[in-house]
Amino acid sequence: MKTAVWAIAGLVILTLSGQTIAGEITEKLDVHITERVRLVTWDNAISLGIHRGVEEEHPPHLKEHAFTRHRTQLGATWKPSDVFHFKMQLANEFRYYVQPSYYDFTWNEIFIDQLSIKLIQPGDLPLTATIGRQNIILGEGFVVMDGSPLDGSRSIYFNALRLDWDLGQKRTLSAFAMYQEETDDFLPVLNEKNQPLLEQTELGLGAYVTAPVGKTKLDLYYIFKRADSSEAIPVTSHIHTLGARADAEFSGGLRTVLEGAVQLGDRGDYNRAGFGAHGYADIKVAGLN
Repeated sequence: MKTAVWAIAGLVILTLSGQTIAGEITEKLDVHITERVRLVTWDNAISLGIHRGVEEEHPPHLKEHAFTRHRTQLGATWKPSDVFHFKMQLANEFRYYVQPSYYDFTWNEIFIDQLSIKLIQPGDLPLTATIGRQNIILGEGFVVMDGSPLDGSRSIYFNALRLDWDLGQKRTLSAFAMYQEETDDFLPVLNEKNQPLLEQTELGLGAYVTAPVGKTKLDLYYIFKRADSSEAIPVTSHIHTLGARADAEFSGGLRTVLEGAVQLGDRGDYNRAGFGAHGYADIKVAGLN
């Protein structure tokens, strides 16, 4: 709790400094705040039941729901040099329920959404290293995008180390290692509510290669994930994912994207396998942006 308070106080001081100190320091400091508001309504969408839900007769999951979601993000990025960048961002998302009306209005957690150091070509090496809490979206996020799915779109961060190598000739190699817990116990949280982030604590490793093949950008990747046994799911899982993505451009403004991935692994004493794919095509029409 005290650590979180100090973190918030430090960010406020950093914000004020960025506004009041002239010259070189302000040019290296970027402060931002974003606010997102959403309205969500559904009628028996979870159970797909036909009851409209009288409070005395039906449990909460059978009732109509209507609420607003308010997400606030306050962050700063400090770039004292071309090599070293530091980023910190706090976030909160609370909900105000119109229906059911018996939900009390309360603030949710104020948590550290981003806290990372980025090293760009350290020692003139052709790579970028990002260390700490960060967002990682590979490709279009088909396999790697959201590190905390149980909190909805409140956050998508990973606690991770990511390395991006420039291999030349428009070829790149990205490698990462991540560790995610069921709740945010890794960094301090203000107004902690033990918000679920995952069903099981997860460890992940991955490599993602991008290379041009003619006019097509081809991505190949391998990802390993281990999900540890938890109280809710008392089995350990291991998942290996192999995938490819092709992004091709043709004459006439036509662009097509196709991606597919195969997963193999186990869940306790059982083996399992799966396959997923998606694709689309778009076309640029002359005179339209």
